[in-house]
Amino acid sequence: MVKLGKHFTITVTKPADNDQVDYQFISAAGVKTALEKSIISHYENYDLDPVIDASNTYVTRKLISITSPEITVKSTDSNDGLTRTYDVTIADDYAGFRKDTGIGLISWRPKDLSGVLPPANIKDPNADQIFTKGYYQGVALKDTALQNYLEQHPWKLTVTNEQGQELVNQEAGYYLQPYVYRNDTTSNSGILTGKVNNVENQQVKETIHYLYKDTGKEAVPTYTTKLGFARINDDGQ
Repeated sequence: MVKLGKHFTITVTKPADNDQVDYQFISAAGVKTALEKSIISHYENYDLDPVIDASNTYVTRKLISITSPEITVKSTDSNDGLTRTYDVTIADDYAGFRKDTGIGLISWRPKDLSGVLPPANIKDPNADQIFTKGYYQGVALKDTALQNYLEQHPWKLTVTNEQGQELVNQEAGYYLQPYVYRNDTTSNSGILTGKVNNVENQQVKETIHYLYKDTGKEAVPTYTTKLGFARINDDGQ
């Protein structure tokens, strides 16, 4: 299996300046944060007792924590400003990156936001069909010139590992999800937060009674402590 290694580069090339779309590269700090949230560190099992018939699950008397390796990201832009290269260095060995976590590299925004509204003839969800054409996938747009532009102007991504092997070299497109049709106004002010880690720790209260087998009387005082269960998610799921 070919790996990225401790030093690799990510190169993003955006289309030239145009009348339809504004493009912005994600900052080096933004890429660093995304990589930190996505990385899967190697772990030590600390002589944990495996749980029978429960894959990657162990019994432990202390919580397991993983310190992710330090990640450094530096970026350089081409003279024409259309290409940015992210130079990524990871201090220690690691297992890989989560399959369910995306890393943003470029953002795009139509110069006329009204152009992404539905065409006038689309009035309900059944008429709002997704289609794929060129580099664009999603619903029909009000601004046909914008849609044509997205179909014909991809951005490009390459990833090269520390051995100089080009692992990714492809053109990428755009996706606009279906519109949400509502008959009323809804509000959602909730905030979702969480910490990404490939170890799940749970604790339960454990009480052990020490009794003589023949009499059933207490042999030593009852022992109460916390017992932990740790599950290791090697594949990042």
